Amino acid sequence: MIETKTKRQFLTQNCTIFLKFGKRSTKAFYDFIQENIKVSWGGKSNKVGVHAVIGKWDPLANQGVLKQWLYHLPQLKNNIIIFSDVGHFIEEIKYKKIAEVILNAMTK
Repeated sequence: MIETKTKRQFLTQNCTIFLKFGKRSTKAFYDFIQENIKVSWGGKSNKVGVHAVIGKWDPLANQGVLKQWLYHLPQLKNNIIIFSDVGHFIEEIKYKKIAEVILNAMTK
């Protein structure tokens, strides 16, 4: 077992390395997507049908984020499914349910 002093040194060194990467922000990325997707998919002449399947623990399930997507893609209204027991990698856990959502959307 590593003694306490060594553990602290290890954590300090690794935390310092980790902090060098800086703060991560995806705001610019999502702003770009949302502005462009509204024009491409949400225009009056090109209203693409969309569905969202999201895990509740995913940041995308945040009410503020969902409101942004609904603003840019109003056709998402009543087409968002949030699974309460998963996070971001929903397709790895709920693949059968996602397949059902896709098949149901195709047959509407």
